[in-house]
Amino acid sequence: MSKPDVRIAEVLVSAGLGGYYVDDLLAKQRGVHHDGLFLLGRPVTRHFQRIREPGQAVNVMLVADDGTVGLGDCVSVTYSGAAGREPMLHPRGLARQLRRHTRSLVGQPVESFQQLDCEVLRLSARWRLPAAARFGLSQAALDLVSRVRREPGAVVVAREFALVSKPRRVPIMAQSGDERYLHVDKMIMKAADVIPHGLFDTPEALGTGGVHLLEYVRWLKRRLRRHAPDTYRPTFQFDVYGALGVVSGQSVSRMARFLHRLGRLAAPYPTRVECPFIGSSRAQTIEVMAALRAQVRRSDVRVEVVADEWCNTLADVEAFVQQHAADMIQIKVPDFGTFSESIAAARACRKGGVKVFLGGSCNETDISARATVQVAMGIGADQMYAKPGLDVDTGMMIVWNEMMRTLTWLKAFGKRA
Repeated sequence: MSKPDVRIAEVLVSAGLGGYYVDDLLAKQRGVHHDGLFLLGRPVTRHFQRIREPGQAVNVMLVADDGTVGLGDCVSVTYSGAAGREPMLHPRGLARQLRRHTRSLVGQPVESFQQLDCEVLRLSARWRLPAAARFGLSQAALDLVSRVRREPGAVVVAREFALVSKPRRVPIMAQSGDERYLHVDKMIMKAADVIPHGLFDTPEALGTGGVHLLEYVRWLKRRLRRHAPDTYRPTFQFDVYGALGVVSGQSVSRMARFLHRLGRLAAPYPTRVECPFIGSSRAQTIEVMAALRAQVRRSDVRVEVVADEWCNTLADVEAFVQQHAADMIQIKVPDFGTFSESIAAARACRKGGVKVFLGGSCNETDISARATVQVAMGIGADQMYAKPGLDVDTGMMIVWNEMMRTLTWLKAFGKRA
């Protein structure tokens, strides 16, 4: 229960760092030269000065009049500006906007997360704040309500949105980044539920006809046979960032044949492929993805198709669901803005029988990752990312520990909530 008449007294902001980097995806897919961590070449997407730029953040603190502080971090996703996404975050400008335009939050009661999130949406609409700002403010609102109520954010979300009766553990997907071999060992050691992501984000990485991905699947199975216990049966999920469409000449039948071959090779591990095709528009992407999914479902091998690109708003998600263009949709929380917006997208997925992947970005922070855990548990998501970073260890530690703390609290005090 909340303390009586606690209200927001102040909004504080500061410049911070993201957990990774922001990359120009279009420039990468046209070919770049690697010099260590630097990517050399000309940027293509607006607002990029270089193809790879350091991830940045704006830290938000909502301070209540009783001294309680709620924390949130505004961040951009790694591939900002691609597939209809907003441009990357520039911390100085966003910090100025937040200092100037969040005054209406002062005096707001700390009683309901939904109520505070609605206020964030109202001020965002009035001042045209970007999704990154809404995301950080929403995290801080959930954290503040959670602290005032003295219960985990997952309990707050479950009670106020009623997608599940009780928060539960959510399967965790680890991300490999470019270190798709070494980092698999970490995933096996730490028993990630879904592996390995793979970062096959260019036609060169995927190989002619997808040959490099097929070779990788063979290696992955050998690695599991050698080092994993028989009881460990992770789901395979590979993100190809539309590269399959490129190497297949945008042919749906060729893509379907490749996924059939991939699924046979990956068996007995359940397999998903994220973003097999990325079009120049939402409509084109949905049309091709729906046709591809229909062909794959007619096969005797089940490979699930996961949508991510062009799924940046509730309207986007509803369009993918209505056209049966995905088995699972990644709800990339920084792109959606407030958690209420992400939860509305999750509700649309549930209604349409589509699995909910409450995702995000390796460029997030420890604060945003922990907040996402609470929401994922509170809505009963089918999957979430281990984040931030791409080293596996950091993201798995933050997300797993937050989940275990919450489950332990629920076991000890859940009946009293």
